[in-house]
Amino acid sequence: MLARLGRSQAVRYLTVSVLNNGTDYAIFGLLYGVLGVPIQIANAAGYLVGTTLSYLLNKTWTFGQRLDDGRHVKQIATFVIANIVGIGVSTALISLYSLVLNPWIAKILTTLSLAVYFFIVSKFVVFRETR
Repeated sequence: MLARLGRSQAVRYLTVSVLNNGTDYAIFGLLYGVLGVPIQIANAAGYLVGTTLSYLLNKTWTFGQRLDDGRHVKQIATFVIANIVGIGVSTALISLYSLVLNPWIAKILTTLSLAVYFFIVSKFVVFRETR
């Protein structure tokens, strides 16, 4: 049962999400918490690095596709568009949430707010199976 669970796209997506969000949070923490970079810039920088990691791991591991499968350019374009929308929403949400909440709580709520959107877009738009 554990082996089958490990092959589940949702579980793999969740695992990749933990890794890419960990990367995002580490960069956010360094820039905002240590270096004093404005919250919006720190959020965008962490988001962009985490998102790059997300694309590579989700394409190859979560959805089992090769980087050289001929769909790479179209998928990157679609992924970038989805993430432009995502980073806009993310930056707006963290800006709003941080008006009344601790910035770290704002970051967590922002991440959770976008999780379902990104799984659906990844599975059914960016990395959808061609038949």
